[in-house]
Amino acid sequence: MTPYDYEKAIKGLEPQMQIMKNLRADSLDYAKQLQKYLEMLITVKSHAWCMDVASERRKMAKLVVGAILRVN
Repeated sequence: MTPYDYEKAIKGLEPQMQIMKNLRADSLDYAKQLQKYLEMLITVKSHAWCMDVASERRKMAKLVVGAILRVN
């Protein structure tokens, strides 16, 4: 992960959270936007999770989104 990726994720986290707040869980775009939010969150917190590879963050985000959608 580059410093650019980290800074981009930090700057995008709040706007993405606002997008999520405006979506309903049953909307068609919900899973995609949730995945984007989780990828940014994992990028920011990656030092704790050792998730410094973009493809691994994406896999983790998909895993979490799938788990959330199965529960709801």
